[in-house]
Amino acid sequence: MKETKFIPYDEEPVLDTNTLMAALGISRKEANTILWDLFEKEYIDLIPVLDEEKLNLLKPRD
Repeated sequence: MKETKFIPYDEEPVLDTNTLMAALGISRKEANTILWDLFEKEYIDLIPVLDEEKLNLLKPRD
């Protein structure tokens, strides 16, 4: 029997340069301009939220 691969589900869509370029068919410069404009108008925060579980995986173990 063939193994089924599930499509990952993200609760919140990712809004970054690459997704804007792909969705709108625009250049990297145009996508970055849009992101900075949204940041300056305080619609989005460009600082990512740390995922504590993933961060713990990166810490060295004694």
